[in-house]
Amino acid sequence: MAHRPDGIALRHLRTLFHVGPTGDLTDGQLLERFIEGRGEAAELAFAAIVDRHGPLVLRACRAVLRDEHDAQDAFQATFLVLSRKARSLWVRDSIGPWLLAVSRRAARCARATRERRREVEREAPATDDRLIAAAGPGAEAPDPDLGLDLAEILLEEVDRLPGRHRDPVVLCDLQGLTLEQAARRLGCPVGTVKSRLSRARGRLRDRLARRGLAPEGRPGAAIVAAGGPRAPVPPSLSRSTIGLAMQSASKGVAAGPSIPAAVALIAQGASSAMIHAQIAQLVIPSIVLVLAAGAGWGASGNGRLPAGPPPADGPEAQAEGGGGAGGVLLLEVGPGTPAVSVSARGNLEASEVVEIRSPLDMPTTLASIIPEGTRVEAGELVCELDPAPLLDRLEWLKHSNIRNRGTLAAAKNRMGLAEIKLEEYLEADYPNQLKTVEGEIKLARSELERDQDRMEWSDEMLELGYISTAQNLGHKTDLEKARFNLEQAERKLEVLEDFTKPRRVKELQAAIDEARDRVLELEESLKGSEEAERRVRTQIERCSVSSPGKGMVVYASESSPGGKAVVIEEDAEVDGGQLIVRIIDLDRPMRVVVQAPESHVDRLKPGQRARIRVDAFPDATFEGKVIEVAPRPDPGLFSRHGVKVYLTPVELDEPSPMLRPGMTAEARIRVSGPTDAIRIPSKALLRHDGKAYAAVRLPGGGFEWREVAIAPGVGRPYVEVEGGVGPGDLLVVDPIDLLRGGSGAGDPVGGDPGGR
Repeated sequence: MAHRPDGIALRHLRTLFHVGPTGDLTDGQLLERFIEGRGEAAELAFAAIVDRHGPLVLRACRAVLRDEHDAQDAFQATFLVLSRKARSLWVRDSIGPWLLAVSRRAARCARATRERRREVEREAPATDDRLIAAAGPGAEAPDPDLGLDLAEILLEEVDRLPGRHRDPVVLCDLQGLTLEQAARRLGCPVGTVKSRLSRARGRLRDRLARRGLAPEGRPGAAIVAAGGPRAPVPPSLSRSTIGLAMQSASKGVAAGPSIPAAVALIAQGASSAMIHAQIAQLVIPSIVLVLAAGAGWGASGNGRLPAGPPPADGPEAQAEGGGGAGGVLLLEVGPGTPAVSVSARGNLEASEVVEIRSPLDMPTTLASIIPEGTRVEAGELVCELDPAPLLDRLEWLKHSNIRNRGTLAAAKNRMGLAEIKLEEYLEADYPNQLKTVEGEIKLARSELERDQDRMEWSDEMLELGYISTAQNLGHKTDLEKARFNLEQAERKLEVLEDFTKPRRVKELQAAIDEARDRVLELEESLKGSEEAERRVRTQIERCSVSSPGKGMVVYASESSPGGKAVVIEEDAEVDGGQLIVRIIDLDRPMRVVVQAPESHVDRLKPGQRARIRVDAFPDATFEGKVIEVAPRPDPGLFSRHGVKVYLTPVELDEPSPMLRPGMTAEARIRVSGPTDAIRIPSKALLRHDGKAYAAVRLPGGGFEWREVAIAPGVGRPYVEVEGGVGPGDLLVVDPIDLLRGGSGAGDPVGGDPGGR
């Protein structure tokens, strides 16, 4: 395709005709038109992408490559990859970050190719005339400094940023867009772009500092300074790149008649590098998960299970052989029994917990948060909320208040004008109208008196014959007219006093009242909006949340099987008033909230001593006491498990640095101390028809069944005996063994004694 010197202007005109104004089109729309279009329409859409992002790509290539020809080859290879992969890309807002990543990989491929070529040239014999002739006297010497410079390191760190932070840096710092333009490209508020850009610059500055670099000013400014000014792409390079891309889109990346082999090789290398990077992003997290799971399996398989509960204190039991019993376990009854305990499990909680909630009344994101488990002091910063939504709201409120103040001032002026109009009417217009009507009445009366005198004279002259009858009738008509004029003037005065004045006064007063109501309405509206502005300013100041006291930070993350999981992390969304963290005072003793079943709750009382074992530390024991017993069962646990349990907090006597909230523990609550009453294990009894029987060893050998009277109110594992057996009797611990072994004791009731 032949291009005239004014080809760029003609291309812009063709773009306007075939594609339309490209300034309002997103990168995704341009890419879609390139994919779906044909011929010149597709070429012009791709040309618009090159014009928009070409300076960024060329500057990135120049930051890595010092040779201009190599940088242009990498530039062309980048857009070759774009044309080839256009159908597989999903562009939400801007394709600039993706092109930046491809251009970096293309530039590295070009640099690696150049270094391999130079290595071959250095290894060639120095006496080869052909190589010397090819190099020439002006050939470029190998670059002694092949290390990374500041610009390349900056581009690498920009590429490593998360997407929401990388996009504003690319658009604003690298492509020179304003915040408003970047916000339109990204489809989000200006305040959000500003906040993300600030956080991204902070991350870049920290990462560069860790690498021993500290650019002055914005990190993006250092990139621009190192990569050169934001100059447009040379027209010849742009035209050749567009032509190669159109050929590549139809034939692939392989070198063709018009695609240089070096450019095609760089494009293939960049494509492979992008594929490897995607595979690494997918595979490495999976490997980490597998290794973590393997470590967990190994720990669970090789670790020792915690020892079971110690044997309960009680009368000693001994094995008894012979007697045809085949060996049974005997228990000697004696006075005095050990303490009775109730075991229940639960989770550790802190005795002193301070909840920190979002101080905002609208959703936002967590800009930063201190790591979980960190110990903080009072006043120390815990988290920062993204103020971008509040800044946008504040900007809107400021403009709204300016408009409201102007509207209020205009309403007050209108109210003042209405008051002036009323005063003007009462003190000027009405008096003038009154004087005019009174003057008309006075004039009408004067004319009536004159016409009456004339009428008297006319009647006399008519009798004397000096005037005609017609003249006399004319004088009479004038008299009637004067009377009518006087009546009209007097009527006008009545209308003015009785109707015109009251109506006009009420109209003007109504206008004043309406203006006053409007002023009051605007004042209330302005007062509310100014109060809202003050609240927003206060909330912006509260975006930095500090700890009210000292303790350990615990995230308020929760997972609900039937609801929405709450995850507390950086960049997570939080609602207004949502619980973010809990500050736990570890200097105070912790407590375990056990779930006591309803069968034991009547035996629990505040102040009872307890011994606590934590699953994480099976060899350690802690002492504590019952704080309170819930008056009613927990409804949540009942609905989930179908068992009524009563939450019972047991507080430890001393704080321990090894304990953490959420650990599972078991509390053995001592419900009664040692007594002199006779108690035997429940399993030593057989029950039938509401009666209990025990097998007693006789002094001469053999066994007999005795009915045992049991005291009420004491359950397993011991029962209190009121009669039937006494101290010194040897009881069979498990009478079922005696029946199975055929010891000759027989059945206690002449048949099957039934269940226990």
